[in-house]
Amino acid sequence: MAKKDNFEEYAQLEEYASAEDISRVRAELLTCPELNTSLTGTIIEIDKNYAKSILITTSEMVADDQGLIFDAFIFAAANYVA
Repeated sequence: MAKKDNFEEYAQLEEYASAEDISRVRAELLTCPELNTSLTGTIIEIDKNYAKSILITTSEMVADDQGLIFDAFIFAAANYVA
């Protein structure tokens, strides 16, 4: 299965949130503090009844030759932020 290289390989989380904000949110998390956020996304804002995350997809997440991302990564990101 050929993977199309149509991803911005060097997308950085810092384009979306500051390192200070990410550190503050990680300090507030009660569950999964050691989770690999490159696979599940990173929570960048957290408040009572509200959270916002960023998932930067990579070519390793591609499921087919059309470049679609395997849905488990999307569901894992949604589950993590919930």
